[in-house]
Amino acid sequence: MKRPVGASLHAESTLNTLCRLVNEKKIRNQGGRSLIAEYTAKEELGKAAAVVWAKLATDPVNSGLFYLPCRLYPDLAGKTMLTLAMVAPKRAAMYRMMAHRLAQ
Repeated sequence: MKRPVGASLHAESTLNTLCRLVNEKKIRNQGGRSLIAEYTAKEELGKAAAVVWAKLATDPVNSGLFYLPCRLYPDLAGKTMLTLAMVAPKRAAMYRMMAHRLAQ
């Protein structure tokens, strides 16, 4: 279900504030997860990844957070590869990326 843009911006702002000001760990974790979901839904994967790393820095033993980078980074890499292929298909960076993918 899509929300209006204004609702999404309000939710993002509220969740950012929640993550900064609330001291209860369980609520902060849920707020962080919701913020990550907001960014992922809007395909702002870089912002989502930044929230994941911020959460891991404050809670490095939370095993539930370790799955999130595994999910986000392949999506971010795929989006980056597509953008590079469209913007600079004949550049050295594109050939390096293709060589890296073929080596895997």
